[in-house]
Amino acid sequence: MSSTMPKTAVTPSLKTVQQLCSPRKSLFETRFKDYALNLTDLAQGKIDAEEFFTENFVTDGMKTLLDTAFERFEGKSNISVVKLTQAMGGGKTHNMIALALLAMNPDLRKKIGLKTNVKTAIRVASFSGRESDSEYGIWGSIAQQIGKLDDFADYYRGVLKAPGETSWVNLLKGEPLLILLDELPPYLEYATSVSVGDSNLAVVTTSALSNLVVAANKEELSNVLIVVSDLKATYESGSAALASGPLKNLDHELNRTAMELEPVRQNSDEIYHILKSKLFEKLPSESDVSPVAQAYGAELLTAKQMDITNSSPEELVSHIKQSYPFHPAVRDLYARFKENPGFQQTRGLIRMLRTQVRSLYSESRKNESVYLLSPDTFDLNDSDTVTEINKINGTLKNAISHDIASQGSSEAEKLDQQFRTDIHQSATKTIMLSSLAAVQNAVLGLNQSDLVYYLVKPGRDLRDLKTKVLPALKTTCWYLHLDRQGNYLFKNVQNIVAKINSLVSTYNPDQAIKQVRSELEALFKPVDKDVYQKLSILETPDVLSLDVDSVLLAVYQPNDKGAGLHPDLLSFYQNQIYKNRVLFLTGERAAMDSVLYTAKEVKAIDHVIKELELDKISAKDPQYVEALDLRDHYSSSFRSAVRETFTKLYYPSADRLMDAEFFMQFSSNNYNGEQQIKATLEAKQKFTTDTESDTFRKKCEKRLFGKAADEPREMEWAEIKKRAAREPIWQWHRLDALDRLKTKLVREKIWRENGKFVQTGPFEAAKTDVIINQVLRDEETGAVKLRVEPQHGDKVYVDYGADPTTASELIHDHGNFETARMEVRFLCVDSTGKHPQGPVRIWKNTIALKYDTTPRDGKVFVTLRAIPDADIRYTTDGSAPRELGGEYTGVFEVKKKCTVMAIATKEGIESQILSFEADPTASKGARIDESKAAIVIRRHKFDGTDKCYQLIESMRRYQISVSQVEVAIEAISHADTFVSYSTGGQIIRFDATKLSELIDNLRKPFIEENQAEYRIRLMIGEMHYRQGGDIQHFAGEMNLPGYEPHEVRQ
Repeated sequence: MSSTMPKTAVTPSLKTVQQLCSPRKSLFETRFKDYALNLTDLAQGKIDAEEFFTENFVTDGMKTLLDTAFERFEGKSNISVVKLTQAMGGGKTHNMIALALLAMNPDLRKKIGLKTNVKTAIRVASFSGRESDSEYGIWGSIAQQIGKLDDFADYYRGVLKAPGETSWVNLLKGEPLLILLDELPPYLEYATSVSVGDSNLAVVTTSALSNLVVAANKEELSNVLIVVSDLKATYESGSAALASGPLKNLDHELNRTAMELEPVRQNSDEIYHILKSKLFEKLPSESDVSPVAQAYGAELLTAKQMDITNSSPEELVSHIKQSYPFHPAVRDLYARFKENPGFQQTRGLIRMLRTQVRSLYSESRKNESVYLLSPDTFDLNDSDTVTEINKINGTLKNAISHDIASQGSSEAEKLDQQFRTDIHQSATKTIMLSSLAAVQNAVLGLNQSDLVYYLVKPGRDLRDLKTKVLPALKTTCWYLHLDRQGNYLFKNVQNIVAKINSLVSTYNPDQAIKQVRSELEALFKPVDKDVYQKLSILETPDVLSLDVDSVLLAVYQPNDKGAGLHPDLLSFYQNQIYKNRVLFLTGERAAMDSVLYTAKEVKAIDHVIKELELDKISAKDPQYVEALDLRDHYSSSFRSAVRETFTKLYYPSADRLMDAEFFMQFSSNNYNGEQQIKATLEAKQKFTTDTESDTFRKKCEKRLFGKAADEPREMEWAEIKKRAAREPIWQWHRLDALDRLKTKLVREKIWRENGKFVQTGPFEAAKTDVIINQVLRDEETGAVKLRVEPQHGDKVYVDYGADPTTASELIHDHGNFETARMEVRFLCVDSTGKHPQGPVRIWKNTIALKYDTTPRDGKVFVTLRAIPDADIRYTTDGSAPRELGGEYTGVFEVKKKCTVMAIATKEGIESQILSFEADPTASKGARIDESKAAIVIRRHKFDGTDKCYQLIESMRRYQISVSQVEVAIEAISHADTFVSYSTGGQIIRFDATKLSELIDNLRKPFIEENQAEYRIRLMIGEMHYRQGGDIQHFAGEMNLPGYEPHEVRQ
């Protein structure tokens, strides 16, 4: 880049800021660093009143405050409370001090031009919320300052109490009085931790102050003025504090009563006057300023004629006359960052510009040609200046030190040194100051036109700004950015392209290889896992391992020793047992260097994107969008290099490794390496998807079992899988294909499984058989419904007392066989003759034995009943009924308590032994403890859909669960269409929800087949109650008979 054009001659009569302005001596004193005064300084008499007004400008807001106050002191104003509203550092305390000094010093009023009829000193009482150790509370402090502490003794001695309106009036009435209340939130926050009776000091204080505000409106206090700073603006946690009750109530009272006043109009010319008064002792006349303003206007006109700005020269001249010695940019840039969190607005700006003035008048810069205090005259190599900048926004430290100012080693300084100019650093300093805002929706940066407006000055040529200066900065500065609107700005994020180039140069070969692995793993990651299940990227053969259950894809660096597969891979393959468990992807060495370089670029952009995300940069941010675009670009370059490098696929075949041409096919930057490898191998018939056909079975039996046609063969299944892994001739297929084939063929009786072994057919035909399941049982008659399922046959014959033959009764409805017999025999026959006749299966009925006891006239009459009808023998002394029992012929009486035992027999089938107590003195029915859990053991029968759902609702209401459940659902119009469920001997408990779900699932076939009418029958053997008292209620709802003692357990 060529040097900028020579500087134009500067008019000798044009004077610098150093020549025209004299800074205040206090700027160079250490004490000035902590210049912010507070009300405590006022109360302690530490403020020199005349010096205070000499260094301060009376703003319109301050003038309004003074006029309002002194009208109040004369009793001519109804305004009793003034609330100063401004953010932190905005001049509220300053205005309070100014008013207090004038109130206490009558002679000072004339000197500053204050017109008032009040000639005497005004009483002043002030309180700063930073004085948290006030002994008497705020009200006691006010009383003490006006000499009436004892008058408020009742409110601070012992337990602090809030003075009422009348007490305030009596205390304050008389001579005019000014009360100043500043920074109340920090005091009230502290006061919340101080207990006062049943409350706390914050509540008492806000009550006292609210009463004070109300009292100030009374006629007796018409010459008393209260000035309070905004409760939200005076403290960082003000907003949170306002959410609390006491402070919120006080703020509400102030909003209702007070006049709000803004001390400084931040975006007006007042800010210039404040800065001038505070920083300079002597300023030039308008006649001295005018040549400077005209010179700047002339330079801007030249820039406008070069079409590098559209700013108005006339407006610049006018603004300089108002702002001198400050560039008009000061107010514009200040407006951008004044709302930054923690920034103290006017106070913070004064501190920042103080460092600029101090630096400018230092020995090293006294001869520098500075005509305005503009952004580019800040010395960012000065530690005090950088400290103040960091207070505004501390996130740009790296940008300043790397790009703007670092004792000659920053990028801008190096460019200025190279081209013997100051334009690079001037531009970066100006852009940086325009980038300090840290609030939502802030204005950041400058476009070229605005930048010219800020940089133009007598003697500076900006012709190369657009074509050379800004491009040079953009390609060398790490933190300079260009947004979508064309604004240059600094961020705490490195410039992407520059950073990527820098990162790429730092990566070593090992890092490049690691990145290649990461990228190739993404391209070839096995997802479906039907061709290969494991992946190795650029690993040496000594770390590769093969196993029975998975195929390995090894992507390896191209052969640098000649054509064909790398010798190391060939040696590895020849030494493997499971040769059918690996394939290699490799190619040409010449393109590998390109793969490694583009991988570095991908790694660098990934690093940049990660940093953006860690910094929580929005996805819509131009820099983030640019990064994503670059990621696509670098990824595309990497994939192109990979496509040109890895072009050969080697896979096992019958006698050697075969190779196939492999050309990666990308679609819109998307690539699925697994699917392309699958397609390539399928075309070469190394991979097959035909794993369900009989052809696949025959291949398996021939190549893995090694059997001839129609020759049975038995092998351990693990050995079959090992053969598939060892034999290169075996095709690849989905990982579970062999296991699925085995399951299918065993189910179809083509193969048989015997422990760890699998046997192929042909087999001898299986014998016929019968599976018998009881569907329903009638508890009153003992009749049952059976489902008789033929196995390996199609006909079932039945007989009684003898084995059935084909001459016996043929069962036509296998799912609906009803009988009341004690023993039934079944035989299954295959009418096709394919399966030989199997065994006769015998089903036996069961006998249920029940009893009933009826007490009468001091005796118990016992009734026994067998279902189905059978012979009964019983004893009444607890002895064994089978051997010692008498024949039951009818009801018998028991005169005293005894144990009855009984057994029923029929056709060689016995019931279980029944045992129960018969007690003439006991009342009929079970004795139930209503508070204890209970189990009712009885076979309950619920017949009908409505009845069953009534049961479920009652179960839900009483939280009952049931076990020993049998459910049968049958179509009303088709008796042979039914479904049943039984828990059998399993202990499964159902609550109402689970029972309802069970029935709903059993109903599905009827609903799906449009069976409009069906019947639900439900049998329950046990009912579990949370408390015995629910038994009677439940039985009443369901119309159930009472329970015998032996039927209830607790």
